[in-house]
Amino acid sequence: MTVKDKELLEIHVSAYPNPISYHGHYYQRSGSMLQELKGASLDRFLRRSQGRTWDSVPVPGVEKQLVNRPSISEIEAPDGFIPITITQAILEYSKPFMEISESDDVKDQNDIFQIVQSVWNYTIALEGGNDSEDTKMKIFNSMKSIYGMDRKDANEFFEKMIERKRDLFPPEIQQKPSMTIIYLWKKHVLKDSINGLMIRA
Repeated sequence: MTVKDKELLEIHVSAYPNPISYHGHYYQRSGSMLQELKGASLDRFLRRSQGRTWDSVPVPGVEKQLVNRPSISEIEAPDGFIPITITQAILEYSKPFMEISESDDVKDQNDIFQIVQSVWNYTIALEGGNDSEDTKMKIFNSMKSIYGMDRKDANEFFEKMIERKRDLFPPEIQQKPSMTIIYLWKKHVLKDSINGLMIRA
């Protein structure tokens, strides 16, 4: 190669197929700047150097059976029951709480669902033999704050909700260990269908 009557030697160096780290860090030149690659940029760089895309990389901790889990319509429930999602189950379970609420305020609705979730979790703990008096008192205090219930009314309503959980979703019928699918007794689907229950057998 000749430039202005001077002979120059030009050497072409192919890019190294594998990324190289310097003291555990990866760098990339952008113009005259040398930038360290981190996070998502580093992930993309490493994948690209291997000729891979994000959808070809396995995600740690995700088991094959979770990815290939059947849809609700494909799940066989015990006789007399239908499978529903945990979200549908909690929404159905929460109906008595919503019926006695006189507020349409979004914050109040969120507070109610916090109570519903607390009672739901308490019933699960109770089924496992754990009865926490501290948790029960916190739920009673929330009922008093939102619904204006006294201790007697809160206790009666609380016991009613514990029994409702057993009646709707008998613990002895549910899958072990607990999964995202809950079995609902069909008799409640028929009984509540006129009230707008969206679950169908």
